[in-house]
Amino acid sequence: MATTGVPSLAVGAGSGGTEAQVPVQKSGGNTSVWLQVAATVVGVLTIVFAGSWMWPEAITRIVLAAVAAPVVLILALREPRILSLLLVVLVPVDTFADLSETQQTITLFKALFPLILCAVLLRRWTGRLPALGANALDRTILLWAGLNVVLIATAQDRAEAIDFVRRILSMAALYYVLSRLFSQATWNRRLRGAVVYAGAVSVVFGMIAYFSGANPYTDYDVDVVRISGAADISPNVYGMLLIPPMLLAAAGSLEARSKIRRAWFDALVMFLASGVVLTYSRSAALVLVLVAVVAVVTWRGRLTRSHWVALALAVALGLLIVPPEYWERLRTLSQLGSLPADDASLWRRSSYLRTGWNMFREHPFLGVGPGNFLPMHAQAAYQMEPSLIGLPRMAHDVYLQTVTEIGPLGLGLFLGVLGAAGSIAYRIARVDQPHSVQAQALAIAILAFSAMGFFSHLLLDKTFWIVLALIRTLPELDP
Repeated sequence: MATTGVPSLAVGAGSGGTEAQVPVQKSGGNTSVWLQVAATVVGVLTIVFAGSWMWPEAITRIVLAAVAAPVVLILALREPRILSLLLVVLVPVDTFADLSETQQTITLFKALFPLILCAVLLRRWTGRLPALGANALDRTILLWAGLNVVLIATAQDRAEAIDFVRRILSMAALYYVLSRLFSQATWNRRLRGAVVYAGAVSVVFGMIAYFSGANPYTDYDVDVVRISGAADISPNVYGMLLIPPMLLAAAGSLEARSKIRRAWFDALVMFLASGVVLTYSRSAALVLVLVAVVAVVTWRGRLTRSHWVALALAVALGLLIVPPEYWERLRTLSQLGSLPADDASLWRRSSYLRTGWNMFREHPFLGVGPGNFLPMHAQAAYQMEPSLIGLPRMAHDVYLQTVTEIGPLGLGLFLGVLGAAGSIAYRIARVDQPHSVQAQALAIAILAFSAMGFFSHLLLDKTFWIVLALIRTLPELDP
């Protein structure tokens, strides 16, 4: 394929390797081509889902899938970035990734991601995808994932461990695919845009659910409508999911050269922040405040008068329109020390800590096994609350989960992942270059995930791995 007139991409051997000029192949010559192809894929898949819904017989699904499969396969081989963007967009609206009548066994993620991964590996094998040397973040993730694989052998519940490790490896593969496919500036910008606008669209679905008085996407806390976008996830997890796109939108505002674009990104920031509030998540609220303070301190020299006006307006409107129930939930945080019996959520979280401590005392070195906190929580050998015996629960604390499941070494490696990611982002954020604002936003995002880790399990959160991938691409972007 001729490369005359095609821009070149400087790719290093790692975060500090030598650079080589590698031709960048355009997908159809311009941006509109890949958008049209993506629209075609969405259209074909929509036909498949609609047909499956109207005619649920297995033979119909097979025939319709046979129509879509060649299109998807050709697109995956020609330009896997497009399908990757489609999957990123579906993360906060994963209800639409469920295949009708088969959502318990297969989703679009499971159907498309293996094709994307195979296409990436094929491109790497044929030399069409430039090699990125493994850096500290890559190596730490590999060691941590490898430890999970090894500890399947000592797990208390091996079936649960195998299923958990399978999902962990898929998250690591997602990180690999995105960090290798989107290390070129133009495509990296599209990936960031997909994260921002997918988050905003998901808030639209959440708002519709909130004002209709019922959330059809999840059954968490039915006593109050807590939005979760259009995803079947905990509102706490969804609240954290919105913070990276909010930070990337803030970076877009700071980088904007026109007042219109700056106002647009400011509006996106406020809209995404309102989505965090309407999750009614106390942990997400704490992280939101932390992020706001750190962001203001970090960017104080870049904030214009319009930014300060928008910030003051957002705070004022927030104080006026936030529902009373939200303040009531926040007030319960002051009762953490007394562990009130009337707040079931806080009571359960205190039980997770005691149960996790019992697991750690019994298995202080290798842990109970990857993914085993969930089933072991129900065991009388570890569970001290009679009413919770027989009830599998997650730890709602990624650090507690990690140390109890794969031991101190596993916790150390996970902290190493956070540290390596933060180090890359911080190093680039300190340098005055075109991507420093993006690096600052991603560094704050890692801080947010680190804080949220005390309240939630993040290991299988796709947004967490997308942020890690974006950070991995920072050293490879054109200076």
